[in-house]
Amino acid sequence: MRKIRKHITTIILAVLAVIAGVYAYNYHDMKQNIVYNEHLEDVAVNVNGKELTLRDMAFYVAYEEMNVEKQALVYDSDNPNKYWNIHTNGEFVRVAARKAAMSMAIHDEIFYEMAKKESITLTDDEKAALKNSEKDFWYDLSDIDGAKKLGVEKKDIYSSMEKSAIARKYQEIYAGLDNADITDYDFSGGRYEKLLEKNNYKIKEKVWKRVDMGNVTLDH
Repeated sequence: MRKIRKHITTIILAVLAVIAGVYAYNYHDMKQNIVYNEHLEDVAVNVNGKELTLRDMAFYVAYEEMNVEKQALVYDSDNPNKYWNIHTNGEFVRVAARKAAMSMAIHDEIFYEMAKKESITLTDDEKAALKNSEKDFWYDLSDIDGAKKLGVEKKDIYSSMEKSAIARKYQEIYAGLDNADITDYDFSGGRYEKLLEKNNYKIKEKVWKRVDMGNVTLDH
């Protein structure tokens, strides 16, 4: 009986060791930053049943990185990465930037779907203005070889920018109907936060937290 019990105990310990090893491996893997252009079809967030992949998020990642980098260069032109690693207001700048990119994407998805329900489209003048913005953004992104690092094409960026423009247009309409300023419905606006509570969204943290914000389109 002692031999049987000892044998069973050995088996149990071996199984537990395997489980612990698998858990440790998966935990370590989840902590590793991803190579963005190798995970474009990974889902980053689900907004009211609509899945947004890292391909869909590419514009927002690039937009936020380029904006924060401008501040980083002012802070320390020789070592902008120093700014990305600053800890302020309870979190690192790169973490705040990642959150901002996600917040913008969720915001635009919500207002874009609302705009579609109301058949809101861009006028010819708005389309012309958007076209210029798209060209400028693509030029800036190409200048840092960002599209290649993201793994996206021009059509991916343009599609997101068009969605964002339509969302912005409906945001202005919605704010007007609510007798509010358009900024009240920006992704950080107070009235938008109340609107957000009426929507369902779930961020896929195992994917999104592994996006190395500040080092996707940039080289630090």
